[in-house]
Amino acid sequence: MLVVLDTDHISILQMRNQPDCDRLEARLSQHPSDEIAVSIVSFQENVEGWLAWIKRAKKDAQIVEGYQQLVSILQDYCRARVLPFDDAAQTCFVSLRKDYRRVQTLDLRIASIALSNQAKLLTRNRKDFGNIRGLILDDWTR
Repeated sequence: MLVVLDTDHISILQMRNQPDCDRLEARLSQHPSDEIAVSIVSFQENVEGWLAWIKRAKKDAQIVEGYQQLVSILQDYCRARVLPFDDAAQTCFVSLRKDYRRVQTLDLRIASIALSNQAKLLTRNRKDFGNIRGLILDDWTR
């Protein structure tokens, strides 16, 4: 089964947060790379976060760090299987939006990508994703 890493799982890998990173990497290594994906929406969230960091930066070192992080994110996503937000995801999103108005838009878009690809979503965010019908969740950081 295809697994899609939510932005929180991607951030754990990027920031090397321990011990969660080691546990996640161990689980990922047990699966073929073609069964592991990320979403274009997670790319959007990552980039927007670091762009906001750069805009708030006051010190030269912070600005440089922000741009280094953008390069790192770009390289990571270039190596990954990135699932698009396509017509199938949009159709799923429109259907879900009717029932899940309190779920943030980007989270609902990630869920739509996972559902339209019949994939399991790896996330720690059960609060937002936990009640979405048909969505299979797991947390590989535990």
